[in-house]
Amino acid sequence: MKIAELHGYPQIEPKYARLLLSCISQKETRYAINCVEVSKKTICAIDGKRLLVIYCKHKIDPGLYYLSKEFMLLKNDPDKKFPNWESIIRKDTKEIKIGGFYSGTTKISRLMYRINNTGHHIDFDLYEPVARRIAILGVSDMILEIPKKSIGDRPIQLRFKKYGDTFLFVLMSLSL
Repeated sequence: MKIAELHGYPQIEPKYARLLLSCISQKETRYAINCVEVSKKTICAIDGKRLLVIYCKHKIDPGLYYLSKEFMLLKNDPDKKFPNWESIIRKDTKEIKIGGFYSGTTKISRLMYRINNTGHHIDFDLYEPVARRIAILGVSDMILEIPKKSIGDRPIQLRFKKYGDTFLFVLMSLSL
């Protein structure tokens, strides 16, 4: 991931920032998840129903950041606690290749159809804003990760690579 600087603050590429913004809580009452978490190898956003993790190389100091409209990362309150997103990611999954994903409503509908054909139904209203951002990236190979065992509500995990980075999008059925 390329990181520029604007006025002394790290600035994320627009294609990445828009994807992260679609997974950041917009509710003022959800102050713990209206930011992004940066670690040594990841940048993560969560809004209680959607989780996006970008596994990438970067030179940003670890911590919590607000993501501004100019795609700058502004340091957040150091006492704020970000949810333990790693506990959400399912490790016991089987992978289903679902092919390419490019811009266009028919393509998004086709992807939704492929996911629903696996027996995993997702809420289009929650998924669609992120799907549009993913489609803009023009992903050629996407993998659907579904739980091997059917235990209650199952999160849907989509994993793909683009620009040398790995993206993991999780759509949860229960709010955090």
